[in-house]
Amino acid sequence: MLILDVGLPDINGFELCKLVRRQSDVPLVFLTARTEEVDRIVGLEIGGDDYVAKPFSPREVCAQVRTILKRVRPVVLDQPFEHDAAAGRIRYQGRLLILTRYEYLLLKTLVMAPDRIFSRAQLMDLVWAGLESGRRPFAWASMTSPKSRTLFEPCIPA
Repeated sequence: MLILDVGLPDINGFELCKLVRRQSDVPLVFLTARTEEVDRIVGLEIGGDDYVAKPFSPREVCAQVRTILKRVRPVVLDQPFEHDAAAGRIRYQGRLLILTRYEYLLLKTLVMAPDRIFSRAQLMDLVWAGLESGRRPFAWASMTSPKSRTLFEPCIPA
């Protein structure tokens, strides 16, 4: 499931939704500050399964996500990620990912628990456990900044 903000820094969430829909039917929810009716209509018409405007109730969003996931037919797919713990490497669709230490730790955490939903705080505790707490927000910001590169490119072919 994808949860997108319309106001992403590098690409408009609507445009990203269109790109995703060309390749996937993954459930997609917009969670955004844009509250205009036209934005909600556009979001739903281009492929969003739901549109939640800020401010919102976290409990309500969780209920909406659970409802959408119940409707989605489970699809058995080959696991696109291969984790080699001994080498500290992750492959995506057979291609070796070039990752920084913390990108690797974050992706490893997510790959090892594909059905689990993590909060930001949980990821911070798991991934940046050895980092002093004052530096954690900086580490998180560097991972989520507009300058942060896409994890899946460049990749080294298998």
